[in-house]
Amino acid sequence: MKAKPLHIVCFALLLGLLWLPLLQENVGLWQEKPLAGVEDNTDSIPLTQATWFSTQFQENFVARQYKWMGLRPSMVRLRNQLDFSLFNEPYYSVVLGLENELFGRRSMETIQGKDYIGGSKVRYNSRNTAILQNHFANRGVQMLTVVMPSKLQCMPQFLPWENLAFPDSSNYPAYMEALRKEGVNLLELTTPCINWIASEPHRIFPRTGTHWTDYGAVLAANVIVSEMERLRGQSYIHPRIVSFENSLDMRGTDADAGDLLNLIRDIPPAQIAYPKLQMDTAGKVRPRVLVIGDSFWWKIYNQGIHQAVFAPGSQYRYYNYEVFSDQWSGAKYINDFDLKALVENIDFVILCVNTDNLHRYPFEFVDQVLGLYYR
Repeated sequence: MKAKPLHIVCFALLLGLLWLPLLQENVGLWQEKPLAGVEDNTDSIPLTQATWFSTQFQENFVARQYKWMGLRPSMVRLRNQLDFSLFNEPYYSVVLGLENELFGRRSMETIQGKDYIGGSKVRYNSRNTAILQNHFANRGVQMLTVVMPSKLQCMPQFLPWENLAFPDSSNYPAYMEALRKEGVNLLELTTPCINWIASEPHRIFPRTGTHWTDYGAVLAANVIVSEMERLRGQSYIHPRIVSFENSLDMRGTDADAGDLLNLIRDIPPAQIAYPKLQMDTAGKVRPRVLVIGDSFWWKIYNQGIHQAVFAPGSQYRYYNYEVFSDQWSGAKYINDFDLKALVENIDFVILCVNTDNLHRYPFEFVDQVLGLYYR
């Protein structure tokens, strides 16, 4: 039998490779690991004479087809792996530090002041926070603002080549000055976190993640509860660690930055000590609490601290939009509730925000409540 010329064999192989994405898309030749991160969905544009001749339909179809294309996750991971292995270039949203410590680029941009909202807006929000705090105090309700640091803010030594000093025209120093000037009850956790990193035997931030670990969240929760006790003059439940489970399997957000890299071979994580908690409830008061916060509160909520320390029905309003409580499963939404009835039946309000989200503080909550009473 006469052998086929090499160029015909190569052409056949190339043609077969070109058909692989289509086969994967329609048949599913093998299971692909989905890409991590959030991807905007592109709405479909209908085919009409106008959209065809303006090329809107074609451009929209190409954009949507790219996201459906078979083997896309594998090809993206291959590209990212080559960039990372050959050029030490991670995905844009992640910054690689010494010892493979990962940080969010948003943290760097926040420190550089790129999301600065301006002095007038900072002063407006700080003044209204103080007004609302006084409004609540007159009704026997305490209010506490908690500012939680970013990982990069606490571990700048892992990026020694970057200038990580906050300029005056950035949200963090502007808010610290304005909130203190207005007399806001402020708990700022940067210094405690830095001290814990230096002195505690377990990691406060994971190597491959940008949020604090369960252990770091427990330490922070105890400080928050202590400040609540000081403000209200009552004794509350404190989460107590009774044991640890050491693991290299990351849980929750402990690999959120590593996952975003979308590599073929993930960066090895550092061991995490996951605490087992006990709540000593004897003789303790459980206040009715409303928490308005960002994703850093999840580590407190998901360990059951929120539910054990606070009274039944206490709410966690994630970005002041989704609402979570021990009284139902999953999320409800703020429009499902009468805000005035809610705030008139609580003991404590906690506004908690990570430094990277100060440009969104106070999540419109302050103006919403003030609008109920001062029009």
